[in-house]
Amino acid sequence: MTNVFVDVPGVLQSVVADPNTVVAPGDALLYLQDDDLEQQLEQLQSRVRGTQVAYESMKFMSQRDASLLEELDAAHSEWSAAAQDLKQREIDLPRLTVRAQAAGILLEPPRRERATDDRRDLNNWSGSPLDRSNLGAYLEQKTLVGRIVPDPSKMEAILAIDQADVEFVRADQTVSLRVNQLPGERFSSLTPGPTPTRMEQLPRSLSSRYGGPMIGRLDSNGREIPDSTCYLLSVPLDIHSETVLDGAT
Repeated sequence: MTNVFVDVPGVLQSVVADPNTVVAPGDALLYLQDDDLEQQLEQLQSRVRGTQVAYESMKFMSQRDASLLEELDAAHSEWSAAAQDLKQREIDLPRLTVRAQAAGILLEPPRRERATDDRRDLNNWSGSPLDRSNLGAYLEQKTLVGRIVPDPSKMEAILAIDQADVEFVRADQTVSLRVNQLPGERFSSLTPGPTPTRMEQLPRSLSSRYGGPMIGRLDSNGREIPDSTCYLLSVPLDIHSETVLDGAT
């Protein structure tokens, strides 16, 4: 499974991909806009032109006056720094288009609650970045846009592990699992090598607010987080059944 994040923050202008649809690498999922970035580009282009002219002028004068060589080096450094800043901003601009990095089915990320009732706050959006009702909202860097499952027939189970139990987790442990959508059946898996990662957001399916087993609370961004520290570990799950849907517990 591949997570898709916002690389460069901006205002959501357009959503062009729907959840549970097939995407290919490079497909645009949504478009962001950053007026400040575009303004910075214009200013940097002007700065590069100005520092280049200054360098060329100093280079000409230094050919007649060797005492200006030190100033020539400074002019060249200023021109190089401006060109480097411009290059970075030019790289950032196309990244305002969030694209799929893998082929597969685009899945919606965990939905978030509205932090406050102030709808004038562009950062105070709710639901999913793929909701067109959030057009005009400001998406921060590292906002989770969605998840791409390469092959829906190859599923994985994400285990929630309490902080007190993490130290007992090791590679190649046998895990016994049950899925609510297949009552009475039990599945086995093995833990992988990588260590568990900290749970940054409580999935809706696990939240006690929606009938799940875990208690959570809202952070300052309106995301529901575990009430106590918890870690996540993914294990392969061999289930050949269309009954089990992504997000099941």
